[in-house]
Amino acid sequence: MVVVAGEVVLTRSREYELSALLSEIRRIRLMATLDGKVAVITGASSGIGEAAALLFGREGAKVVVAARREDKGQAVVSEVQTAGGEAMFVKTDVN
Repeated sequence: MVVVAGEVVLTRSREYELSALLSEIRRIRLMATLDGKVAVITGASSGIGEAAALLFGREGAKVVVAARREDKGQAVVSEVQTAGGEAMFVKTDVN
């Protein structure tokens, strides 16, 4: 740690440690926010929707995978469940 004119200046390693700590705090806050909540995600069989379903499931939300393609939607449900989350599929077309 370096002190310059009464101010604390972090070294690179301390900056990294602080950054990692802040990231972990944000993750815990997000997890606490989503724990037990229900997330209905449309377009969840691929792309951003799939990524959102997996993230929300990992962070404690109960996920409703809503999509047109049942085979791909069921695969996302399986991934969420494999990661320890709770999920179900609902065939949905929002056109």
